[in-house]
Amino acid sequence: MADAVLPAHFVADADFRATIEGLYLRASRLEQADLEDFAAIERYIQQSYEGRSLFELIQNGRDAAQLAQQPGLIELELVERADGCWLLVRNSGQPFTPAGVHGITRIGQSTKADAKTIGFKGIGFKAVKQLSDHPRVVTLWGTLLFDAALTRSRYLAQWNKPAPAALPLFRLPHYVPDRLTPDELARGIATRIELPLRDDEARALVEDDLAKLMARQLVLLGMVRQLTIRTPASTTTYEFEPRPAGRLDVVRDGQLAEQYRLFEPTAAVTFPAELLHSISPEEREIMERTTRVDIRLLLLLDARGRFVVQPGAELYLFYPLLLASGFRFLIHSFFLVDPARTTLRPNCRPNEFLLQQIGRFIGGELVSKLVASNYDTTEILCYQRVSPAKLTPLYDAVKLALQSVAFIHLRRAGKNPRYFRPAEVMSTTPTLAALLPSGGWPSAGWCRYPTRFAAGCARSSTCPSLRQRTWASS
Repeated sequence: MADAVLPAHFVADADFRATIEGLYLRASRLEQADLEDFAAIERYIQQSYEGRSLFELIQNGRDAAQLAQQPGLIELELVERADGCWLLVRNSGQPFTPAGVHGITRIGQSTKADAKTIGFKGIGFKAVKQLSDHPRVVTLWGTLLFDAALTRSRYLAQWNKPAPAALPLFRLPHYVPDRLTPDELARGIATRIELPLRDDEARALVEDDLAKLMARQLVLLGMVRQLTIRTPASTTTYEFEPRPAGRLDVVRDGQLAEQYRLFEPTAAVTFPAELLHSISPEEREIMERTTRVDIRLLLLLDARGRFVVQPGAELYLFYPLLLASGFRFLIHSFFLVDPARTTLRPNCRPNEFLLQQIGRFIGGELVSKLVASNYDTTEILCYQRVSPAKLTPLYDAVKLALQSVAFIHLRRAGKNPRYFRPAEVMSTTPTLAALLPSGGWPSAGWCRYPTRFAAGCARSSTCPSLRQRTWASS
């Protein structure tokens, strides 16, 4: 059955079961060589997504909320059972559809249709193979079970011969009648993923991932209103509360934990058609259907709403890449990344385009919004070029955009700050400053500017030394 003719929703439990049994039957008829190839692909995915299983499950929950167009809730729970430790992941949002069941059993055929959903290739869920040999997806209609031992038993009974030595886990799904509980349905839960953890090592990986999970990752994901983490030892609940002017509060167990301000371009950013020919057909198909590409800048604020520097801030593709941007705030966009999803893909024209757009946004609309709110723009816009040449388009775009913009902040006691263009500011060293009138102070009509100065963003590439003295025309 082709995905294009699948019904939009399940009507009854029997439909759900028939869909799963049909998928199993068709896959079991594949040649053994094809099944071995699918098994090899699953091993590659497991290696590529190593250490990311938990976050992939969170992303799946976020995507369900996005598809339902309503911020959702996600629950992560570690429970002790007679047969060992289980990880349960519940989420609200769009329930599983026939197309969703097809997508989760295949590679690269997910139903997620644009850049607002993250796992657009339908492969993220398959990362759970790192943790469990028997993952289960529990829905209103029943359970989708993946179990290699059960597959081998059924295969032998069906074909009177052993299954291939290398057997794919997800290509051959099984139906189990277990359903969501009345309590889960009352709370709006649409899906429960169950992972019987393979061993103590898998449990340690999950516990470590839970401990490392950061609220900012959920802020950048968006479409999550509540995240609850339950373990045998504790329960922690995060709530994400939007505020006016792009502010967002992170409340942990009823107490304000962090504050952010999120900035996004007003005008939609889309990939030009000519750039899409440089990427794979699968990625091109997704991006051609995308109405806009996310660009988000996330500033951390203190309790008084002032900017807080985030040293070593990474680039994000909803999750942190292993690549610092050189800026003091988080930068997220729909970057194309390497197979391990840790850094930007090299020699990639769509990435160059995105970095240029981000740089123009920083030097244009972001500056305007910061100035309108009287932020210390020089503190925020200071940056340090990092070594990867792949970020050069970002730095060059910021530098060019700031050349004619009044972004250099001057604090004034009892008054709103003033902002100056680079051409209105003079920067000098202590030695040269001593040659100026009044023992290093310029003549009347000039005022000293704080030494934390970011005109270097427009003139060179980094913040000038804090030993320099800077003056601005008043």
